[in-house]
Amino acid sequence: MSIAPASTPGLERWLAPLVEDLPDLAVVDAHTHIGTDSDGTVCEPEYLTASLDLLGARAVTFPLHVEGGYRRANDAVLAAGAASSEHLVPFCRLDPNADPLSEGRHAIAAGARGIKLHPRAEGFTLAHPGVADAFSLANEHRLPVLIHAGLGIDSLGADVLRLADDHPHATVILAHAAITDLAWIADALDGHRNILFDTAWWNPVDLLALFAHVPSGRIIFGSDTPYGDPTLNAVITLRCALAVGLNEDQIRAVMGGQLERLLDGGCLLDLGPAPGSAGLERDVLLDRVTTYIAVVWGSALAGGSLEDPLALVRMALAVGRRHASREICDAIGEALALPPIGPQGLAGLAIAATIAATPKVPIDLPG
Repeated sequence: MSIAPASTPGLERWLAPLVEDLPDLAVVDAHTHIGTDSDGTVCEPEYLTASLDLLGARAVTFPLHVEGGYRRANDAVLAAGAASSEHLVPFCRLDPNADPLSEGRHAIAAGARGIKLHPRAEGFTLAHPGVADAFSLANEHRLPVLIHAGLGIDSLGADVLRLADDHPHATVILAHAAITDLAWIADALDGHRNILFDTAWWNPVDLLALFAHVPSGRIIFGSDTPYGDPTLNAVITLRCALAVGLNEDQIRAVMGGQLERLLDGGCLLDLGPAPGSAGLERDVLLDRVTTYIAVVWGSALAGGSLEDPLALVRMALAVGRRHASREICDAIGEALALPPIGPQGLAGLAIAATIAATPKVPIDLPG
């Protein structure tokens, strides 16, 4: 399937208040794909660059999943990167089951500036000997390795810690907020300075946990385009970062500065410890909204009816006119009323969930 870009007028309204105090914010997206996936999803370089332009961003990109090896797909990504004047930074995708040393050497010699591994799509664990081969290349060339750490796989954190120890000149980027291991891995990061996390995920509660418990210098912005969208994921990421109290320098590093340093071969910034969750606001009435939106999301992804769970959301939003959360509930209703835009048409639902989970973050420009 070909996914249409998100309609920027529908998303600008939610982005503008978040960047008002961040003039000239430089955004670099750590997680995008181009090509044609084996599931039929298509993302051409022109689509990706148009989506990034709406945010004034540049991006790391790598191939979608294909069968039969990644030589042609990697070469296409390298060509797109070369034609983009640094707008697209090419990573090569390696399959540990298919001679990753040979393909990795070819791609790195041709200009690949990092490696992508996807345990679910290629059917491997990080104990696979081909993974060690890929990390050896990354260590030799001081490259980052971005690893799928989202849906469809078991915990991989223990292997990540081992690989990070064994290959200190390679930087691991755990995609999708490392939801496979987020419950514990933040407590194991001491001594593992070469492990980062990207924000290419839709669930604001997961991202709040990430920002609260992982130091901001370890977190980099990602969208998962075309399955995500740069502007949409910027709204989610920025609201969650602001909700836990990150300052301007930390936010600028998350949204692009830290990744720029990594891609340029510089030392990563230490931006201080994780802030913890004490500053997060809770409202049980908004918790009801968040819970019911999660039900809607699950039903949408499963191809079920949205009518009943959406009715529960709307009833949960019907707080009294004088209630402290009334403005937030009105904004959530406004987001839910967005036409189907963005990946799978669910951008409004994702924004609504994020507003409910981050009630102290502004929803309108001052004045």
